[in-house]
Amino acid sequence: MKHNKLLIALALPLLVLSCKKDDSKEVMGYAPIYGSEAELNTISLAQPQAIENGGKIYVWGNTLFQVESGKGIHITDISSPLLQ
Repeated sequence: MKHNKLLIALALPLLVLSCKKDDSKEVMGYAPIYGSEAELNTISLAQPQAIENGGKIYVWGNTLFQVESGKGIHITDISSPLLQ
């Protein structure tokens, strides 16, 4: 019993000190950009356009998605080379 009290007495300060937050750290990384409700309602489907500033490419099945900064997403069917 005496050993348990000593263990608790040593562990309690460590638990209290480990909860201290350090909010002064600056972290590099990406942050999401959210649009307003009006901007979300203006999303539309347009005719094919040339890619000017292409970004990352994702492939899912027979569909290729390419992000274009500030413009949107290009969606291409890659199931047959004749369609391109």
